Amino acid sequence: MNAALRPGDHVCWMYDDERDRLAAAAGFVLAGLADGHRTVYCATGEPAAAMPATLRAGGIDVPAALRTGRLILAAAADVYLTGGRFDPGECLARWSRGAEQARTDGYRGLRAVADMTWAADRPPGAGVLAGYELAVNGIVAEGFASGVCQYDVRRFTAPRLRTIQMAHPSSLRAGAPGDTVPLLRIRRLPGPRLQLDGECDLSNRTAVQVTVAAVCRDAAAVGQEAVIDVTGLRFADVATGRMLVRAAATVPGGITVTGCTKSLTRLLRMFGAREPNIRCRAGDR
Repeated sequence: MNAALRPGDHVCWMYDDERDRLAAAAGFVLAGLADGHRTVYCATGEPAAAMPATLRAGGIDVPAALRTGRLILAAAADVYLTGGRFDPGECLARWSRGAEQARTDGYRGLRAVADMTWAADRPPGAGVLAGYELAVNGIVAEGFASGVCQYDVRRFTAPRLRTIQMAHPSSLRAGAPGDTVPLLRIRRLPGPRLQLDGECDLSNRTAVQVTVAAVCRDAAAVGQEAVIDVTGLRFADVATGRMLVRAAATVPGGITVTGCTKSLTRLLRMFGAREPNIRCRAGDR
C-alpha cells in the first residue's frame, strides 16, 4: 500500500486483523516521513504505544519527529469526537487548516492515516460519516493531502461499510490481490476542471458523482464550461456515462470530456450526449 499511494489519494482500507492494520499504518507513516510530508497517525487506544516502537524499528527518531512536527500522533477520539460527538464540519475545517499549515511550514504534503473504529458503535453524529468521507474528497483532490481511512470489517455492517466505500475513490482490502494500488484517482485542476485516472464503477460511484457535481456547480457559478479529463481513465461503467450526461445538463456552458476512448464516446452518446451540451474530445487510445 505504501509506495503506491500519492498526494491526492483517499483510500478506504479494510482489514480483519489488527496486525495487518498496524503494519499498513506504520508503512504509510514511514513512507510519508521519507517523502517529506507532515504525517498524522490517528489511532484507537495506542497511538503512543505500538506505533512508536514500529517507527523506531524503521529507523525513525520518534522524539525528534514529534518535536519538530514532522510526525503527529493522536487518539482518534481527540480528533473525531471532541465534545463527545462527531462534528463533520469541525473535522473538515481541522484537516483543511492542517493542510494549509503544512504548506506554510514547507512540507511537500500532508499525509494522514486514521483508524475509524471509533465510529463502529455509532457515537452521536456518526450517522453522517459517509457524507463526511465524501466531503474529504474535496480537500484531498487538490493534490496536496492524502488519507487512508482504516475500517475493521468485523465492526461495521456490510450495508454501512458499502456506503462508506462508495464515498472513497478507492477501496483496498488487506491481503486481497491488488491491495496496493488505488482503483481511482480524482484530481481537481485549476479552474472548473477535473481529472479522473483509473476506473469508475460501483465501488466509487458516489465519490465520482459528488465530485463531478461540485465541478459543474463551480463552472455554472462563473459561467464557464466544465472540463473533465479522462485521458487516464481505463474503465467507466454504464452508470458513470449516464451520470456525466445528466451532469452536463446542469452547466450552461456544458461539459467537455477530454481524452475519450471510442468506447466511452459511444457510451456517452448512447445516453444522449450531443454538442454543444457535452463535447467528447478523443484521446489517442
